[in-house]
Amino acid sequence: MEKNPLADRLLEEYETMPPRLRAAARFVLEHPAEVAWMSMREQGRRAGVSHSTMIRLAAWLGLDSYDDLRAICAQMRRDPDGPRLRVAVATQQATAKEISMVTGVADSLTEQVKSLGSGISPKRLLAAANILAEARGLFCFGMHSGEMIARHFVHLASQVGKNTALISMVPESGTDIPHRPQDGDAMLVVSFAPHSPVTSKLARQMMDRGVAIVAVTDGKASTLQRIARENIIVPTKLHSCFPSATTALAATEFLAALTAEKMNANAGRTRGQREAELAILEG
Repeated sequence: MEKNPLADRLLEEYETMPPRLRAAARFVLEHPAEVAWMSMREQGRRAGVSHSTMIRLAAWLGLDSYDDLRAICAQMRRDPDGPRLRVAVATQQATAKEISMVTGVADSLTEQVKSLGSGISPKRLLAAANILAEARGLFCFGMHSGEMIARHFVHLASQVGKNTALISMVPESGTDIPHRPQDGDAMLVVSFAPHSPVTSKLARQMMDRGVAIVAVTDGKASTLQRIARENIIVPTKLHSCFPSATTALAATEFLAALTAEKMNANAGRTRGQREAELAILEG
């Protein structure tokens, strides 16, 4: 059986059409019999578009008139491959929905990162970076997704020669602190809802020792707001059922870059030296 070139053309170009033309094309594919005899106004009403959109669809397809589209649809009406067309259109609709889902998540992430520029005071970021840069020793702590972000900051800070250590939670021994923080040190704490009481307890203990706390957290309801010397509030609500750590990760990279600037560190040179040392060791 010879394939219907109009159907193939509509299916190929369906995703690239403007929304109204797409609705018209869907109606043509699903109801070729009605297109063959029904008035353009009635077709437009059934498709949810104006009758002029149906005319524009014919022009989009390179046809001279809408009557040409009617004639082709009359042939499609007799095409036993109609069920294939309906399945193809349904697949196109599902694909469009999935694409919309991807776009929604991407747009949400983009807006979150943009919000760092408008939602976080530059003065606050600079003040937090100043605390981290001037600290004799720098410690980082986070639980769950916060640990990943804290670990990333440790990696970045170590590249510019900052003495930085990750405080990790070990079930057998509680809090594992390689070098006990004290007055003159600073600690970056990352915490998101639901906030663990362990995080706020550790932050209070460090504060009582004179350790300056810089918090990256997700809201003013966080108990760290009352403990930290500087708070960086980041949004975590995403266009999905999961909270996002994207802005928190971006915020810590902001802090790492600003801290390096405050230290007048040449991150590129330090990183190059470390890579050269590793190359020698790996032989």
